Amino acid sequence: MKKFGALSLQTFLYQALSMALGLACGVLVARYLGPTAKGAIALYGLIAGFLVLAGNLGLGLANVHLAGSGQIMPGRAWANSLYLAVLTGSLLAVLTIFLFPVLGIIVKRPVDMGLLGIVLCGVPLLLLLDYQINLLRGLGDLDGFNQAGLMRQAGRLAALGLLVAALGGFVAAALWAANISIAAAVLWSGFRLKKKTALSLVPSWIGLKKSLSYGLKGQPGQIIQFFNYRLDLILLALFWTNREVGIYATAVFLAELIWYIPAAVSTVLLPAVSSADSESRAKSISLKAIRHTVFLSLAAAVLLAVSAQWLITALYGPEFAPAVRALQILLFGVVMLSPAKLIVSHLAGVGKSQYVSYLALSGLGLTLLLDLVLIPKFGLRGAAWASAAAYSCSGLLSLFWLKRHLNVEIVPNLILNKEDWQEYRELINL
Repeated sequence: MKKFGALSLQTFLYQALSMALGLACGVLVARYLGPTAKGAIALYGLIAGFLVLAGNLGLGLANVHLAGSGQIMPGRAWANSLYLAVLTGSLLAVLTIFLFPVLGIIVKRPVDMGLLGIVLCGVPLLLLLDYQINLLRGLGDLDGFNQAGLMRQAGRLAALGLLVAALGGFVAAALWAANISIAAAVLWSGFRLKKKTALSLVPSWIGLKKSLSYGLKGQPGQIIQFFNYRLDLILLALFWTNREVGIYATAVFLAELIWYIPAAVSTVLLPAVSSADSESRAKSISLKAIRHTVFLSLAAAVLLAVSAQWLITALYGPEFAPAVRALQILLFGVVMLSPAKLIVSHLAGVGKSQYVSYLALSGLGLTLLLDLVLIPKFGLRGAAWASAAAYSCSGLLSLFWLKRHLNVEIVPNLILNKEDWQEYRELINL
């Protein structure tokens, strides 16, 4: 258990550094380009994010579970990942080139084909990066997993500094900076896999079938969850302008910093549960992780809510002040959803990856309804209230699954016990 906690802390520290670099990237874009350009960058980034989810086919999640449990050879898993990334990434890019101009005409928001082309160049690489870092997770190389994320953010900041700050580039330069950082992370994670002799050009069709069988159960949930998290930005762009999108994207980014806590724990949790030697061991690991995650997420959210006014205006400038209230609203829903991320990770670790889809689907209908009602009239505050409500409902549903599948009481497993507090005291005394 102590090893699990140490790995979670190590992962969180890596991700905290990545978070700081990501924050610096956002501040640089805001200061040099302003909220309207920041909104455009966010929207084109959403296109890339959706395409990667659509083309992932659940292989990233499968690489963690199947490699971690020894059900597929790492080299074969990587070969499958490489070919699938190239094939699906290229096909999706071609389809997007033909379909998005038509979509732009329908919604009366013309698409900049130059910017779209830049984004599409990064899609196959982004798919491969997702597959590779999840394979590293499955193989227990959390250092490699974390360092790849760090490399990506550091590379993006360096590229932004050169292309935007030094050379005066605009939106296109910022998008190229993202592609450069993805390529750097792909190379680094590939190097780590090579050290583990996990690179091969020989695929395994049986292994691919097994991976898709496992991964596709959670794939719909990942796509639905994408819309749960980003539908507000999409509809805000349709009903308002890129300026509002840029301001709201800032609030979303800051609110989702809280999710670095469950993300760090979940990174360690899924392979730990998958490889646990008994059901009781897996259950014990997950319950402790949930208690600590709720406590730390709540504490961080309170601190961020209190400091929001100063933080946003100091970092991003007075133009981004409307993001303050949106951030404070979003934080409530973010905290409510935090334990859900670990609950579905536990269920995925015991072979029930479909609960990723169930969790996502539970909030999509409410998200769509509230977004359509609130965003046209209230703008970014309406988007924040809609998301907070949907996150809260999904979080409550996950607590029902906690009680049903782990056969435990809900409230005691959301509150730190004496043993948990003792661990914090020992940590402070180190």
